[in-house]
Amino acid sequence: MAVQQFEAMFMYTSALRRILVEMSDNIKYLVDNHAEEIKHNSKWPIILMICLVVSVPIIVYLSSKASYSMRHSSKMFDEQAEILNKERRKTDGLLWQLLPPDIIAQLKAGDQPPPKLYESATVFFGDIVGFTNLTAMSTAGQTIQFLNDLYNMFDNYIDNFDVYKVEIVGDGYLVASGLPIPNGHKHATEIATMALQLMFQVEGFKISHKPSYKLRMRMGIHSGGCVGSVVGSKMPHFSVFGDT
Repeated sequence: MAVQQFEAMFMYTSALRRILVEMSDNIKYLVDNHAEEIKHNSKWPIILMICLVVSVPIIVYLSSKASYSMRHSSKMFDEQAEILNKERRKTDGLLWQLLPPDIIAQLKAGDQPPPKLYESATVFFGDIVGFTNLTAMSTAGQTIQFLNDLYNMFDNYIDNFDVYKVEIVGDGYLVASGLPIPNGHKHATEIATMALQLMFQVEGFKISHKPSYKLRMRMGIHSGGCVGSVVGSKMPHFSVFGDT
């Protein structure tokens, strides 16, 4: 919309500029081609003066209006461009939470990333012990708040490790290392160290609506080969498949 408005204003100012040029050329033509007549005919200076008196204010007005219109449209275009850039940054931020950076670049280029085999990676999966009973003692809002608090804490801690959060399904928390960017033989150490850190954090975690409840978490780790791929088209996300 902003681009169309800018184009319309540009066409408008271009038309005004053409009118100014034509008027200037007409006056110049009148003077150049009737110079001799002007010298011997006393009416010509009067006619020329009338033309100047009429045309100069028009030229000044149109020039001023064209300049104002261009400044206004330029400012409006800059504002719309800034809004567009802000929305693009928001979209990019959401994509970064769903997909790895290299896959985002491929999707933006119009390519469909193919499934990729990772010969050596380590996968961590954790879920809450007694989650069904806990939700039965809580409202839906309390359950959502509890999960948000817990997994926000997890997200903050895993940033310290060379791992990638694959997805959260219900109370399940899936993290991998060695993919989507291979890291040699570091993946097992990174996941194991991360799991120990999360275990310590869970021990001290307090549920806001049940502060006396002792939270426990079940954790599993396995290393091996797996396949990573983008799943879905409307809401694409990166998933991991395999025995690992």
